[in-house]
Amino acid sequence: HTDLEKINFISVKENGLLSTVESFKYCARVIKHELKINFNHHSLRHTHATMLNENNINPKAIQSRLGHSRMDMTDKYTHDTDMLNKEAAKAFEKVIGGHDK
Repeated sequence: HTDLEKINFISVKENGLLSTVESFKYCARVIKHELKINFNHHSLRHTHATMLNENNINPKAIQSRLGHSRMDMTDKYTHDTDMLNKEAAKAFEKVIGGHDK
C-alpha cells in the first residue's frame, strides 16, 4: 500500500468531479457554434503559453510545461499581444534614454 498524494485538478466540474474529454468537446461546440467564437480546446494551450510569456516566465519553463522537445514548437504557441508590444516599447525607450510612461 502506498500513500496517495491528493491531486488538485485544474479542470473540474462545479460538483468537484474531473471534467471529461466529452465535457470539453461540448463546451468547445457551444463556444464555437452558439457564441460564434473561433475556438477549439487546443486553443487553451496557446493561451496558456502566451499568458506565461506575458508574465516573463522563462521560455524553457514554458517549453517544459507544454511538453515540447524543441523550442521552435513552443515558439509557435506563444503569440504577440498588445501587452508584450507595450512592454517592448517601454524597454526600448528606457534603453535609448526615454522616460517611463
